[in-house]
Amino acid sequence: MRTSHKRTTFTTFALIATLALGGALGGCGTNNNTVGENDRRLPIQDTQYTGDNEVTFKVMGGSPACFTVYQDYKEEDGKLKVAFYERRNENVNECTAVGVVYDIKVPTKAEAKQLQIEPMPTPEVVIEKTVEKGSYAQ
Repeated sequence: MRTSHKRTTFTTFALIATLALGGALGGCGTNNNTVGENDRRLPIQDTQYTGDNEVTFKVMGGSPACFTVYQDYKEEDGKLKVAFYERRNENVNECTAVGVVYDIKVPTKAEAKQLQIEPMPTPEVVIEKTVEKGSYAQ
């Protein structure tokens, strides 16, 4: 069976256009509340029990002018799973290298000291709870 050059060219073009359009539209449906490649997990610098039902985590992030810090936590089965991330703000071209310390208070249902604190696995993290303020590192 012989195929014409025009038909093969058209089929190839249609396939490439479909893949390109699918790839472009595929990004439109992504959930902005999931951890992406431009998000950075902030390591916990310190943990303090600041109340019977409260734990305060100290993390260091970038300048609030350039980055937004997010938190997520889940308490279940005697564990408190926590995650802190920063995401670069859109439309920011230049950033000053500044460290900002965030003291993030996390409420607990159970007595805080009885909970085992663990990092929340990345696939479970929902990026939506914004940490409002921090203080500049000295």
